[in-house]
Amino acid sequence: MGDQGRGTVDRLTRKPPYRLLLVVRNGATLDRLLSLLQVLREDVPEIRFTIEPGSVFDQGLSHHIESRGYEVLAWQEATASSFDVILAAHASWQLASLRGYLVVCPHGAGYNRLVPGSTGSDTVATGLVRSQLTHDGEVIPDLIYVSHAEQIDRLRESVPEAAERAVVLGDPVFDRIADSEVLRSRFRRQLNVTETQKLVVVSSTWGRYGTLGTREDLIPKLLAQLPVHEYRLLVILHPNVWAGHSAGEVKLYLQDYCDSGLMYVPPHTPWEAGVVAADILLGDHGSVTYYGAALGRPYLLVADGRAELDPVSPPALLSGESAYLDLGQDLLPQIERNLAPPDPAEVTAVAAAMFQEQDRSWEILRNGIMRAAGRPVPRRAPRVVPVGDPEVPPDRPLTAWMVLAKVYDPGSGPMVAVQCFPRIAAERVADLSEDYLQVTTEGEIDRSVRENSEVIVHADPVAPTVGDKWAANIFARYPGVGLVGYAFAEGCNLKWRDGPSVRVDHPDVVVGAAAIHCWRVNGYALAAVASFEVDLGSAQIKLVVTPLAHSNGVRVNGY
Repeated sequence: MGDQGRGTVDRLTRKPPYRLLLVVRNGATLDRLLSLLQVLREDVPEIRFTIEPGSVFDQGLSHHIESRGYEVLAWQEATASSFDVILAAHASWQLASLRGYLVVCPHGAGYNRLVPGSTGSDTVATGLVRSQLTHDGEVIPDLIYVSHAEQIDRLRESVPEAAERAVVLGDPVFDRIADSEVLRSRFRRQLNVTETQKLVVVSSTWGRYGTLGTREDLIPKLLAQLPVHEYRLLVILHPNVWAGHSAGEVKLYLQDYCDSGLMYVPPHTPWEAGVVAADILLGDHGSVTYYGAALGRPYLLVADGRAELDPVSPPALLSGESAYLDLGQDLLPQIERNLAPPDPAEVTAVAAAMFQEQDRSWEILRNGIMRAAGRPVPRRAPRVVPVGDPEVPPDRPLTAWMVLAKVYDPGSGPMVAVQCFPRIAAERVADLSEDYLQVTTEGEIDRSVRENSEVIVHADPVAPTVGDKWAANIFARYPGVGLVGYAFAEGCNLKWRDGPSVRVDHPDVVVGAAAIHCWRVNGYALAAVASFEVDLGSAQIKLVVTPLAHSNGVRVNGY
């Protein structure tokens, strides 16, 4: 029991009740094991990790484990040692090299995916393949946890002798997500989703059948077609995507999208909060999609991954029944039509098809490990801890916009509808007609973008005297700019080249400038105090416009 480490000195202070080895194969198995460890807080064992060799997705695993404060044993050292319990979130013949009571469980929403490249079988889901579960004619795991009894039925067909060791666990990660629903408002605040915005979560599993593998155009199209005042976009990528391409490469790939307002979940950080916070999910046959569906979130499939699913598995059956997003059509109306919460009976049916033992999985897992370790099992159920707070990178300020604005009368008087889109994404995929108003902020460093903008604004509040000088400088440097504006403590000031100057009682100078520009070019006067409504889609605001004194296009005394 005493881990003496180097030399002969026993380095342990407390006396752990048993020795636990966690076997990691890739990033997905690591994330699952770190989550499952939470169930052992009341009787913490001596914990060691090891990395099973052979995965093409094992880059950086030691670093990630050690960054969590755990010790990693070399595979050779792990196979030369003995442990009371060994826990792996995958099945593999190499686990036969380890000494101890072996418990295996899925690292996603059950055993469903066909991975013939590593399992040798194109008909049996990974985790249920004979070559993974047996060695020299013997079943390797002592205990095989599954999320649903239907997987035991499939196991009876592929490895009947292993089915005798299978137990329905349910899904501890799903139970943790479901119990964290009460934190939805908190997660949305942490993701900077306002009360008038909808959060669209895009998920992609790894491989060519996933969202990213089949529809690279999805993210830029969403950014170009979903108005920023109404929607926010979060991307959750499978750990194998990060490992397969390297984190640096993926971040570089996403950089322009992040400059357009995209958020992403970094590798090995909590992704579950994004599912809880979501208003709708767009995904594939990966686990994230079905966690969201079982939670009651509306979802649309983007990619059809049934080619690499066991055709009788619940995800394959659900994929055949689910609605798909048509990227050849406008995305906004499709998303709007599917934002309504699904029928509760349908949600219950999806969850029941995917996960049994709901609300009991933590207790089943804890009790199974403690019995294997010879420890007394507590009478009370373990406390489920909430999913981790999102750790998305800070928002980058949007500096260039393409704005659609129009005056219309809903019956109560004229109002201006304003939709703002990030210029970077819009330029990539949209047909930039003359209807778009090009608005740029002071933070845009691309000279060609500034020179081609019709409106330039200073989004960070400044004193009027500072703003007036800045506006005069913009007019002097960029002869194509017709309107400038700046935010200040009481709203924003706007000025036309050789035209009127007005004050608007709203702090968002991009919206203010777009609305006032549209109002004026449609023939509405700005010579007297006026007010009108601005329709931002999910919210309406009232703008009060006050003319300011000016002379020959120069503001007077900061007004």
